[in-house]
Amino acid sequence: MAGDCSGRRGLLWAVAAAAAGPMAGFAIVLLAKPLGGVVGLPGAVVGYVALTAGVLAAIGVLPAWQWRLLTTGRRVGVAAVLAGAGAVVAGAISAIPALTCGVLVAGALSGPLLVAARAVVPAREFYFLMATGGLAGAALAGTCAENPGLPLIVAGGVAATAGCVLAVFDPPTRAPGRPGSAQRGRVAATSPGSAAAASPGNAAAAPPGSAAAASLGSAAIVSFGGGESVETVASDPVIPGGEVRVVGVAVGAPTGQPLRWAGSCCAAVGFVMGATILPALHLLLFRWKVLDAHQCGYVGAALAVALVVASVRGYRASALAPLLILAAGGPLLVATAPGPWRLTVGMAVSVAATVRVLATVDSLVRQQVPDSAVRTYSAVTALAFAGGAAAGLGAVAGLSRWWGTGTALTLASIPVLAAAVLTTRLIPHPGSVPAARTATVLPIEGGAR
Repeated sequence: MAGDCSGRRGLLWAVAAAAAGPMAGFAIVLLAKPLGGVVGLPGAVVGYVALTAGVLAAIGVLPAWQWRLLTTGRRVGVAAVLAGAGAVVAGAISAIPALTCGVLVAGALSGPLLVAARAVVPAREFYFLMATGGLAGAALAGTCAENPGLPLIVAGGVAATAGCVLAVFDPPTRAPGRPGSAQRGRVAATSPGSAAAASPGNAAAAPPGSAAAASLGSAAIVSFGGGESVETVASDPVIPGGEVRVVGVAVGAPTGQPLRWAGSCCAAVGFVMGATILPALHLLLFRWKVLDAHQCGYVGAALAVALVVASVRGYRASALAPLLILAAGGPLLVATAPGPWRLTVGMAVSVAATVRVLATVDSLVRQQVPDSAVRTYSAVTALAFAGGAAAGLGAVAGLSRWWGTGTALTLASIPVLAAAVLTTRLIPHPGSVPAARTATVLPIEGGAR
């Protein structure tokens, strides 16, 4: 996965996406009834408009990815300015067309912005800013309930400001921050006796005095892919007509097809988010009579936990399955909660586990896919997350008609547990990667010497 943009300016990609996405999104969801009251719409209708904006966000990912619309800072800046303008219009003008069109425009552009930022910003910084944006949206919604348009104006202003900076300065993106990432998964062939072939680094790739060390005069190992086998065949300068085969496997990183297990993880946590957040707000309102203005505190507390989790460093493939199991416990805690704060614990578990799973997946896949496939990975897994969220919300909404919201939330844990089992099968344990497979020579002709 691609790495940083240039310095701090690169984080503006994520700032713009966080303001147009989570910040504005949580404000709209939590202030649906006050916003509807200002323009003369039922709160449920505003909620449907917000859901439509979410659908447009997912749909907008496809053309943006297919036509590479958001590949430069200037293009991202223009999109952020338009998204911010939509949010400002929705919050500043007390009219049904302004609210509807503004929310839909901001939503349609937020999806491509999130995917573009996710492809170039490091995982830890990206999800930290996303959690910060969501927490800011919830905090503004709680403090500005009597002026519900103000949170949208603030979110739109932040997105537009970041977009203006990007559009003016157009900060370029660069390759991943770790050394040699541009050469990831490649072996450079050199001629016998060349400077690259004679460098000490090439001899270090094989045991001293072995046939491998004698044969590496024609092949220089530039970099091994994180968890992927790297293989090449080169001519042997010692054995006329002979060849050597060099195979490298990075130790400690998961192997396999990244999109398969990454997509399943993203779809699973998307299912959790769709099945937990809106149903939890429904329970707060109808089970404990917690009105919209007071719901912001509970949602903000859950997002604060996610913010702390997003700031933690270090990602391990072996943690994905336990994290998915933990995420599956969130709907159970929400369904069985005896009070609002216990329900908040369930939301916090779901959101925090989701953030950690996504950050872990991004960090691990960053080591496996070539730089040219980064945007494809970001778009495909984002669509998997959106599809999972839609399935989770639809499943709980449908099942609750027959068995109630509590039972529906309990049943929603089953697909996530199945995804945890699937993830365990798709991702080999890091310890299963043999450390001895650093360099191996297979003589094709002439025999070993």
